[in-house]
Amino acid sequence: REETGYLWFGIICLVIFIRLFCTSLYFERLWPEADLYSWRLKLEYLTLPLGGVILVKFFYSLFRQEMNVIIVKIVVLVGLLLSFFIILSPGILFTSYLFIFQIHLFFCVLWLFYTVVKSVRHKQEGAIFIALGGFLFGFTGFNDILHSQQVIETFFMVPLGMVAFIFSQSAVLSMRFASTFHRAEKLNVELGESNQKLEDAYNEIVEKERARTLFFHNTSHELRTPLNGILGFTELIVNGAFGQIPVKVAQQVSKVYSLADALKEQVNTILDLAKSKKGELQLQVSQISLAEIENQAKLLAEGLMLKFQETSFDVSVNWCGQDKSPKFFNDREKIITILRNLLGNAFKFK
Repeated sequence: REETGYLWFGIICLVIFIRLFCTSLYFERLWPEADLYSWRLKLEYLTLPLGGVILVKFFYSLFRQEMNVIIVKIVVLVGLLLSFFIILSPGILFTSYLFIFQIHLFFCVLWLFYTVVKSVRHKQEGAIFIALGGFLFGFTGFNDILHSQQVIETFFMVPLGMVAFIFSQSAVLSMRFASTFHRAEKLNVELGESNQKLEDAYNEIVEKERARTLFFHNTSHELRTPLNGILGFTELIVNGAFGQIPVKVAQQVSKVYSLADALKEQVNTILDLAKSKKGELQLQVSQISLAEIENQAKLLAEGLMLKFQETSFDVSVNWCGQDKSPKFFNDREKIITILRNLLGNAFKFK
C-alpha cells in the first residue's frame, strides 16, 4: 500500500516549528514595526487542533490495524471544525475556548497512547521506539510544568524531549523504509525467478511445437509416398493396363482410388497445419463443380457407412439456375476437408 508516514512526519515537524516560532519572540524581532499579534495568536492556537489531527493521521499510517477508522474520522472532523473556528473568529473569542482545544488534543494524545500500548503488545514494527520517544516527551513536558510552578528546581526539558520524540519517529520511519527496501529486493528476486521459469516454459513449449510440426511434416511426407503408389496402381487397374476387369470390380476399385485420394488430401491437410504454424499456408484456388462436391460427399458417406452400418445417408442438391452442375472457384482440398469433417462428425455423433 502507499506509505504516507513520511509525509505526516514532515508535517508534524512543520507544526512543531510553527508552535515554537509563534511562542517565541522571533515575530517581534523579525518584524518589529508590523502588527502581527493576531496572526501569531491564530497560528499558535491552530497548532493545537491541527497538531492532534496530524498526530492521529501519522499514527494511523504506522499502525493502521490497531486504530478504529470511525474514531480517526471523528477526530479529524472535530479538529478541522475547531481549526476553521480559530481562522474565522476574532482572537478575543477563540482564546476564551482554549480548554476545548486542549481537551481535543488531550483526547488525541490519550488515544494514541492506548494505540501505542496495543501496538507494543502485538509486537508491531517500531512500536517500542515510538513508546520510548513518547514517554520521554511526556516526561519532559511534565517536568516543565512542575518547574514552571516552582515545584521542582530543574530546567526546561521540552526541547530535549521533542528531539527524542522526533528521533524515535525518524527511527521508526527508517526501519520501515529499510524493511520496504528489503521486501522490494526480495520481490525483485522472486520476479526474476518467475520470469526465468516463464521463459523456460515458453522455450519448452516452442521446442515441443517445433518437434510436433516437424513430426507432422515428416510423417505426412512418409505417408504420401505409398499413397501415391496406391493411387497409381489403382488407376492403372481401372484403365485396363493389366487387362480388362468386370464392371462391378472396376467400380469398387474406383471407389478405392477415390478414398485413397481423399486420404492423400487428409495428409495434405496435416501438411497445411504445419504450414499454418509457420504462417506459410496459402489457398490453391481452382474451378470446382457442385456435382463434384456431391460425388465426394457420396463417396465419403459410403465409406463411413461401412463402419456405421446402422446409419443411413442421403444427399440432394437444390439449384434454381439453368446450369445443372454450376461451377465456382475455391480451394478444392479445403472444401473436401471441411466436407469430410462435417460428415465424420455427423456419423459419429448421430
